Amino acid sequence: MTDEIIIAVPRKKIQFLLDKQPFGFFDEKSSQMYDLILNSCTEVNRASAENDESFKQIIPYILITYQEKYLLLKRKTKQTEARLHNKMSIGVGGHINPIDYNKEKDIILGGLLRELHEEVRIVSFEPPVFLGFINDDISEVGKVHLGLLFRVESHTSDVDVIEIDKMDGQWASISELNENFDYLESWSQIAFNSCIK
Repeated sequence: MTDEIIIAVPRKKIQFLLDKQPFGFFDEKSSQMYDLILNSCTEVNRASAENDESFKQIIPYILITYQEKYLLLKRKTKQTEARLHNKMSIGVGGHINPIDYNKEKDIILGGLLRELHEEVRIVSFEPPVFLGFINDDISEVGKVHLGLLFRVESHTSDVDVIEIDKMDGQWASISELNENFDYLESWSQIAFNSCIK
């Protein structure tokens, strides 16, 4: 991780947006904000960015659905982000890298598709739908990350976690997600309350 280069946005470029919603989900002016973020992307060293609140690391965060169920993941201790060990998640995703420029004109979408295929084996799905933003300036993890929430509808229930040493996965109904709400990481709680419940 020390030499990894990732994509981030200078906080000052989007501070007015973060001030409106220091914690939670928002979709206000989504398309304009998406374009602003897309046009403000810069390359930073991940190790230094993890402790630098002057940048927000851009994280595509993807809800995977099939019919009325959501893919529910449990993060294991071998997962990179120690602050999320043993938490449950309804989102897959991760950092965007410069290589994602080569795959799509939209680096966010390029990063989303790369992360999706690195984390799960999903055979066929609808195009990703952008839902809005997740901000959590309260937690240590959230202060240096900004989530861009997407939904991907799988055409089949045949979706498997690839990194089985890092995560377990299973389909869960809305009521099952509600039962596990307290175990969800903060972004998953925000996504559940805003877009699912």
